[in-house]
Order: sequence, then C-alpha cells, then structure tokens
Amino acid sequence: MNWNINIETLHKCLSDISFRNIEGEELGTDNGFSEWLNRTQTIRNSNNTIFLVGNGASASMASHMAADVAKNGRIRTQVFTDLSLITA
Repeated sequence: MNWNINIETLHKCLSDISFRNIEGEELGTDNGFSEWLNRTQTIRNSNNTIFLVGNGASASMASHMAADVAKNGRIRTQVFTDLSLITA
C-alpha cells in the first residue's frame, strides 16, 4: 500500500463513524463527539468507572479501548475479560 491509499482508507473509516442515542436515533458526528466528551468528562470528574464488555474478538477490542481511555482520558475503566476477575 502506498501513503495516499492509507490516507484514503483512514478518511473513509473516520467518515463512516456513526453515533446514536439510546433510542437509536442518529446524532451526527459533531453531536456524537460532543456527547462522548461531555459524558467522559462527567465520569472523570465524579471518579466513576466506564465498564466495557466484549465477546470473542470484541473482548480484546474492549480491553484495548479500556486501556486507551484509562491512559489517555485518565478515567477508571473495567473490562469483563480478565479471567482472574471473572473466576475469583
């Protein structure tokens, strides 16, 4: 792959991001990111925890996202993929 193809692929991925509210209504990208920012700031400021769950390959993605949110967002996270937590 060359650089331009990589850039086009990344652009398509970012352009295809979809945000929906709890009723399933499309929020749009700007509103979706604003909602994510507001919710994560509220969670961090109140010392709450984000819980992420995945099954199979999604479990590894949940674990990776939890690490990113904890490290970059300084927010406590918990995933249900750690065997020692599940079986304790």
